[in-house]
Amino acid sequence: MVHIVIKMTRPSKRPKTGVYEFRKREEKVNLGTRDPAEAKVAHARVWAEVEARWSQLSKGSISLTFKQAVGMVGETYREFVNANGDWPAKASPHMRMFAKEKIGHSEISFVGG
Repeated sequence: MVHIVIKMTRPSKRPKTGVYEFRKREEKVNLGTRDPAEAKVAHARVWAEVEARWSQLSKGSISLTFKQAVGMVGETYREFVNANGDWPAKASPHMRMFAKEKIGHSEISFVGG
């Protein structure tokens, strides 16, 4: 009889900060806590999200309704504004280029940046 041990993913603690994070495949997500109990709960939530995303990716392309597409754009916009505020100069050069491409004008210049 052969026994195979399967290692389950679990929260890992960052040595410098003591904050737990989720790590699997190419993804790392800061769980935002130093409490091991909170980390386990957050880890389970992130794990489910990552598994759902990877499952969807393995199915290939999907069709979205207009409403779903607009919703995704709204989420991206909120994340960008939360990270950069009204000062796009704080955005990475990659994000600035992405924004210019989506606006459709590469000669645009951001106010204050």
